[in-house]
Amino acid sequence: LPGDKKVTNFTTDWNDGIALCSLVESIAPGLCPEYTVLDPEDKLSNAQLGLDRAEMGLGVPKILEAEDLTHPEIDELSVVTYVSMLMKADKKIDVDPVDTLKIKIV
Repeated sequence: LPGDKKVTNFTTDWNDGIALCSLVESIAPGLCPEYTVLDPEDKLSNAQLGLDRAEMGLGVPKILEAEDLTHPEIDELSVVTYVSMLMKADKKIDVDPVDTLKIKIV
């Protein structure tokens, strides 16, 4: 993952939503650049942002809810499944780095 976000497991390291946003950004640069300034205490909003951007920009369906991702006892297999879907996502997108809401599928 970009930056200094370290992930060592598929449970608690994903609870603040920042790892998800960082992963989305690493897959599609410009899709979630604000991951570096997200507040780790605002877990639900961070997770929702990552899920929304992954769905909107990569076409990855939300098989998890933000509430699931932020739960300290999230099922590890659920996170592994979702992350594997992200890694297999179609990376052929054109992202306007100035406006991350302007995404064009190519």
